[in-house]
Amino acid sequence: MMFGSHCLLLSVNVKQFLDIHPGVPGERFLGPIVRVVGTVGQQQCVRECRNRPKLCNGVNYRKQHLLCELVSVTEEVEPNSCPSCFQFRIYNSHGCLHNNPTNCCTVALEKKNSRLYGKPCSSIVDRNVLNDYRNVCLETDKSELDMLIKVQLFHHRNNSSETSAKKHKTKERERVRQVYHFSGIQVCRETFAFAHGISRKTIDSIARSLDQDGFGARVHGNKGKSPKHALTMADVKRVKQFLLSYANKYGLPLPGRLPNFRNEKTILLPSDKTKAEVHQEYLTLADEMSLRKICLSQFKTVWLEQCPHILIMKPATDLCHTCQSFLSTLSCSGNLNEEKKEDILSKYQEHVGHVKEQKDHYRDHCAAAKSTFVQLTPEQKIRGQPPCTLQSEFHYSFDYAQQVHYPHYAQQVGPLFFKTPRKCQCFGICCEGSGTQIFYLVDEAQHSNKGANTVTSMLHHHFMYHGLGETDVKLHMDNCSGQNKNNTVIGYGMWRVMTGLHESVEFSMMEAGHTKFNPDWHFGLWKVKWRHSNVETLAEIAASVLKSSRNGHNVPQLVDDPVAPLFFYDWATFFKRIFKPIPSLKSYHHFRMDKDHPGIVFVREYATSQEVAVNILKPGAAVDPTVLPSVIPPSGLDAHRQWYLFNEVAPYCVNKESCPKPTMPKPLVKIDSPSLARKCSKCKLTGHNKTTCRI
Repeated sequence: MMFGSHCLLLSVNVKQFLDIHPGVPGERFLGPIVRVVGTVGQQQCVRECRNRPKLCNGVNYRKQHLLCELVSVTEEVEPNSCPSCFQFRIYNSHGCLHNNPTNCCTVALEKKNSRLYGKPCSSIVDRNVLNDYRNVCLETDKSELDMLIKVQLFHHRNNSSETSAKKHKTKERERVRQVYHFSGIQVCRETFAFAHGISRKTIDSIARSLDQDGFGARVHGNKGKSPKHALTMADVKRVKQFLLSYANKYGLPLPGRLPNFRNEKTILLPSDKTKAEVHQEYLTLADEMSLRKICLSQFKTVWLEQCPHILIMKPATDLCHTCQSFLSTLSCSGNLNEEKKEDILSKYQEHVGHVKEQKDHYRDHCAAAKSTFVQLTPEQKIRGQPPCTLQSEFHYSFDYAQQVHYPHYAQQVGPLFFKTPRKCQCFGICCEGSGTQIFYLVDEAQHSNKGANTVTSMLHHHFMYHGLGETDVKLHMDNCSGQNKNNTVIGYGMWRVMTGLHESVEFSMMEAGHTKFNPDWHFGLWKVKWRHSNVETLAEIAASVLKSSRNGHNVPQLVDDPVAPLFFYDWATFFKRIFKPIPSLKSYHHFRMDKDHPGIVFVREYATSQEVAVNILKPGAAVDPTVLPSVIPPSGLDAHRQWYLFNEVAPYCVNKESCPKPTMPKPLVKIDSPSLARKCSKCKLTGHNKTTCRI
């Protein structure tokens, strides 16, 4: 930094310099000004410029306003322009302006040496060549640069045992004679060091290595030596023994069967403990036993080197309750005997075996459906074929996604977060053969129930407008008894077989808690797009579903579609007159029915279990294919909900189509609970106020 004619190197403390050189008052640089910083002192103003060496060459500081102006050009000065102003020029360690160091680096070097030619050695060498060579050396790897310097030193180094000169006697050599050259010109050591981007001490170190080790790489003197504070083998063994004991006490068995951990030797620790917390337990134990303590970084290093098979599980949600019960029991099984441990472990292994069996069954059906779809002609691949027109078997999966609220904005205002916008349910039916999924988008005014009637109605609509016309169908769903695993959905499969819409239907379910399948992948694909979408109407929700997949994997379906309208039927009441409930329905995972056995459902507990025939057809009941259940009319929005959307949500919407002004009058709020009624301020009772209070 320069104040007037004074220069301050960047390595010098700013405060010390300001105490000696208070700056040039009353002057300011004309600029251009690259940045203005407000409410700062002189020291911080200088630091702001030093932090921007490529932009800033000086500063104008206005003490009265605590204002700092960073300027890039300091040639032009405006004198007597501001009594409270100070101007500072910022220089680097060579006395050069920040953003123009190249031309003055050699100038700073010239001030240091003038020994060989009566003038600085750097003035003999081409400055452009010197700077280019220096930049190359700065970018060169350290070992390569050492080899380069060793070669140059070797060619101009005289380390013979005796000296030799014409006018002097020969005598024993006391020290090595070294001559430095650059670009064919002899230069001093300072210029040679500057050209290679190193210091004089580094040249001496490389020269000693050349004499001792030859052209081999330099080796640090501490290499291979352990520092005084290094861990001993006894310390490492104690940490390892602690980790093994901790894993034996809290580790979970069968880690190879858990997601993302396929190595059978891995031991997983519960996710509620971090490595820092485990380290704290080690320190507590070390205090009690008067052992050496180690820091957290060393503890983690020993853990990684000595016990890499001990890992901490990652937090997860939507886990299997049965698995977690077994794992929590086994993790606290330190006081159980071996027989009880083996019994719990065998039950857990049996459960995991059933999970694998059901997942393999699902994967086999998906693979078969894909191979069948590939063999179809382009005309046969078009969705919406009449039923039983294609002699083949296809597989579908269906499930609900989490409902969404609209209007929805990627940049949402704060108050809208605390409101309850309009709700939209999402139900997906995935065709594993084609890799596409139909998204049924149902507004809360159209139908708000998620029960068996809703699921069955959307299945019926899918086979009518989006089916491939297959004769045999396999369906996978989750274990939710209120939506899927119930007598209404199973009865619908039997109804389709008995009416000739399918020749065979099979419903399958994976083990509860292990039901992640293809519909979840399509939902996740849509949710990625949903987070970055601005949606205000139901049509825009459908557009976001369509845009969530480039290749058309996600297809939206609205309830009031003019081409394929969706009606919700009362299937539960309709089937009660025809079918009987299946006994112990929740204990089975497979339900099969075919045209050769009308009214008979073949149930299995698992994929490899023996089938059991159950007759669900009521005596004397007949199935008429032309008769459908009664239509459930749309419930609509009540007055309270309409006025809530209009008053609370509509003010934050640009398009108020989803929150219009209600046509019905606003209902009065009736206080039914005595606890919510206004109380008298004197007696704290309801039904009167303080003016009519008789107490």
